[in-house]
Amino acid sequence: MIAFFDVDQTLIKGYSGFYTTLVLIQKGILKKRRLPEALFYRLVGPVYQGDQTILKRMYQIAIDDMAGTSLEEILKIGRACFERWIRPRIYREAVEKIEFHKKRGEPVYLITSGPYMTTRILAEFLGVDGEYSVGPVVNDAGILTSQIGLPVYYREGKVTAAEMLIRKHGVSLRDCYFYSDSIDDLFLLEKVGHPHLVNPDRRLRKIGVGRRWPILRFSQLLG
Repeated sequence: MIAFFDVDQTLIKGYSGFYTTLVLIQKGILKKRRLPEALFYRLVGPVYQGDQTILKRMYQIAIDDMAGTSLEEILKIGRACFERWIRPRIYREAVEKIEFHKKRGEPVYLITSGPYMTTRILAEFLGVDGEYSVGPVVNDAGILTSQIGLPVYYREGKVTAAEMLIRKHGVSLRDCYFYSDSIDDLFLLEKVGHPHLVNPDRRLRKIGVGRRWPILRFSQLLG
């Protein structure tokens, strides 16, 4: 068995991409004029659920500004962002669920369309087996390029990541768990044998109730 977890609004309250963008602007990596795009990601983006073109465009804007920066520097900024904005917003109940699976000897992976530079730090903090997230291609010298890494782990892209992992571990998706809040993750939720909805959006909740999927309410933050 493998336990897959979404990140934004599932493991943490809010959107990791929004907090990361704010810190990159503060550090001078992203141009200040990118702030409207950050606000779009946080406030308007959910209206366009399902549009991978918009998501890729959002990341390309950031990646163009970040190109030429070393991976070491970006991860240093990612760690600062994690400590300031993301760690306090982790749900205690999510940590408990992860520990539950780890104690049973089940691999745990994060699969998210959130940014690599903070998701990697989150994965380290939680002590999970790995993470699949979004970021630029890094060249052999450890420098970020302006090319986005593919696939993007969003909608069908999360299924791609899960299928790679089940082949690696020699298990079936029907034996796996997936925790998510979003209708965009229905592709993977329908494939695993143990889908769990965490603070689901309205459309996903309606589907979950109809299919009798477990619905969890996470509210306590690490702070």
